[in-house]
Amino acid sequence: MNFKIYNTEKWSADQMAPYFDPVLKSIVSFNKKFAEDYAPETILNDILNGDKILWIIVDAHENFMAHVTTELQKLITGTLRAVIVTLSGRGGKHLSQVIPQIEAYYKEKGAKELLIIGRRGWKKSLQSHGYVVNLLEYRKQL
Repeated sequence: MNFKIYNTEKWSADQMAPYFDPVLKSIVSFNKKFAEDYAPETILNDILNGDKILWIIVDAHENFMAHVTTELQKLITGTLRAVIVTLSGRGGKHLSQVIPQIEAYYKEKGAKELLIIGRRGWKKSLQSHGYVVNLLEYRKQL
């Protein structure tokens, strides 16, 4: 599958209009999976305030496939780190083919690394792009 990714940071309302409904549905779908970690309103506010960047992934026919949100963090050492915060939609492991465009954007902004917090199913696909598992998260319901 061939995908394209668009950084919507400087898009006008007219450019965004064809994707508005599928993006909202994608964000709501993401929220259903991670309801305790994220709220659609917070994600949207962060995008509108410029705290996060919304990326739209489309197929070869410009059909919406997925959304990605990213942010740039400044660590206590002063190092800049890009983070993929949310990703939801269709396309599965094939979506990882657009990661190099996100990497290039943040490398230009001075980021030294890109952090992706994802499910175990992404491991093989991400390893093919040079990513390694750094930490594991352990949870217990109380």
